[in-house]
Amino acid sequence: MSAPIRHTMLVANAGSGKTYALTTRMVKLLALGVEPRKIAALTFTKKAAGEFLDAVFLRLAEASIYPKKLTELNEDLNAEPAEGTVAPLDEVRCRELLMRLVADSGRLTMGTIDSLFARIARSFPLESGLPGEFAMIGESELERARTEALAAIFRESVGSAAGAEFLDLVRRIARRRGEREVFQTLLQSVKDFHEKFLKDINLPWGDRDLIWGSKGSEILTSGDVKMAADALWAEIQKEHPTLSSEAREKWIENLEAASDHKPGSFWSKELKEFIRGRLCSCSEDKKSGEQYLPTGRAADGRVYLRGAIPDLRRKLLLTLLKPVYESLLEKSASLRSFMQAFEASYHALTRRRGRMTFSDVTDLLSEQVGSLDWMSSAGYRLDAKLDHWLLDEFQDTSRIQWKVLGSFIDEVIQDSGGARSLFYVGDTKQAIYSWRGGDPKLFFEIFDHYNQGSEKRVFARDLKVSYRSAKEIVDVVNKVFGTVGDHAGVLGIPQKTVESWEAAWRDHVPAPRNEKLEGYVRWDAVESEEGDENPIHLRVLRILEEVEPWRRNLSCGVLTRKNEEASAIAALLQAYGIPVSVEGKSNPCNDNPLGIALLAAFRAAAFPEDSLSMAVLRSSQLGVLLKDGIESFRASALATIAAQGYEAAVRSWTQGLELNPFLSRRAADFLAAA
Repeated sequence: MSAPIRHTMLVANAGSGKTYALTTRMVKLLALGVEPRKIAALTFTKKAAGEFLDAVFLRLAEASIYPKKLTELNEDLNAEPAEGTVAPLDEVRCRELLMRLVADSGRLTMGTIDSLFARIARSFPLESGLPGEFAMIGESELERARTEALAAIFRESVGSAAGAEFLDLVRRIARRRGEREVFQTLLQSVKDFHEKFLKDINLPWGDRDLIWGSKGSEILTSGDVKMAADALWAEIQKEHPTLSSEAREKWIENLEAASDHKPGSFWSKELKEFIRGRLCSCSEDKKSGEQYLPTGRAADGRVYLRGAIPDLRRKLLLTLLKPVYESLLEKSASLRSFMQAFEASYHALTRRRGRMTFSDVTDLLSEQVGSLDWMSSAGYRLDAKLDHWLLDEFQDTSRIQWKVLGSFIDEVIQDSGGARSLFYVGDTKQAIYSWRGGDPKLFFEIFDHYNQGSEKRVFARDLKVSYRSAKEIVDVVNKVFGTVGDHAGVLGIPQKTVESWEAAWRDHVPAPRNEKLEGYVRWDAVESEEGDENPIHLRVLRILEEVEPWRRNLSCGVLTRKNEEASAIAALLQAYGIPVSVEGKSNPCNDNPLGIALLAAFRAAAFPEDSLSMAVLRSSQLGVLLKDGIESFRASALATIAAQGYEAAVRSWTQGLELNPFLSRRAADFLAAA
């Protein structure tokens, strides 16, 4: 049956119900008579794909049982008449759709983009340029494959004519690293740059003209730092003869630090502060609008950017930066040469043996997209099976992924019969996968591409209502992020970034059902002189001690950008008796005091000379294990482990301990590991 349903781009704010909108679209297609196997519903993670399918089943099941849920579903299905309307469903019809979905569950195209590409490759391996038999490898296998390829390069370099050249290359990449760290440094370089290298193998890394164009000669200008510093100081004295003695002393001190700096060495803390505060930024006189460099708070310490001062200031900055840029350019060129060697080794030892990553499959499929033979065989057969595309989290899609997807979706958009559709959802403000190639610019580019000319093919719709947050939080989000353009100059945000942000911004609207929720927002500016520990971590601790969510039966989230930072905050909070569970890449055996004590107990049992583990064990809750001395503990521990295993030892050590709920969970985790 034809589906009178139009192509839609859905811009969905955080917490606005995009998954709900996707499941509504899916049920609408089913209600219009579309066969489930004709629908491709793709998202970014396996977890999200599973949740999406669960939600479709649940909505149909609930509607077939509860009249209220059936009414809500019918209202949702016809809430956007321009996107197609369906006759009201009844309980019987919902059960029919549910049975059809279950019957077709083995043939559904619902999952991640990677899984779809792997399926295409397995179905049409020869047409896709793949060996007839190949296996997908996961992260752990990929790690081994990389290590194997890197080790092969080292083996082949020893004693060969190219060996000296390769070792010189290694030194340039792993400069200032100890010999023992070189292999790990290169392995990390592979993780960071191999996929970037594969995107354009012919791109010349470290090419100054490609990076800066005509400005390259100015940025890499030759010059002597002392001469540049002396020239700037002479001009400052000329333009500001009444400069305060305090300011004069500070400038002389800063310029001497710059003159004494040896090119290629690390910048001192003082030099960094001088570059940031005097050479890269300035203040503005509120009365005259004139820019100046402050030295202290007094007006007679200001150095206004007059005469030749701006040019000489820039000259000194570029002269200081020149060796840094030259070093980076050399390292980039060396990295490219290293990536060429690694790619040759990796391809021979991994891909050629039929071991593929999802990235490998995507690359190979993208190479076939332009081939008429591939499109007329494999591409045509796949395209004939899928009529409707639902794409979630589209802001994280990469251009190479879109190159493959777009080859099928172009056919859908150009089909004038009205029986095929595209529905893609996302929010460029929530893009988080740029590090692996995701390009949020695609989101609106595709919309503009398909709407060229007089005929509008893809229609836009917004989801603004936030079902997640109280009004106070929504208001602050709008106030801070909805006015970025007003503060771009102060914040140093480029105009192009502001334009992209404003094009994607949609004010958030609190949901009526959240009107009774009470919210509170506080913005804290953390000063660096709060102590030796990380001041932000200390402020988090103080806020939690003030709010005490664990005593009020409230959940609380502390978000960080890096896993190691999350672990550091967790350790600090646990040291003050606050129950913490770390999400992300953490080890439940060592992210808490009990786990650390248990590991120390095992180390002490194995190595009695390990004084650090002995000290940790003695000062912990498990210190009682040493009441009869270390030798008695060792004999008992080793006998238990030999006879009954590690789990029995952990149970005997933790029996009778008074643990808070968090540590009780961690004790169970440790037992499972044991």
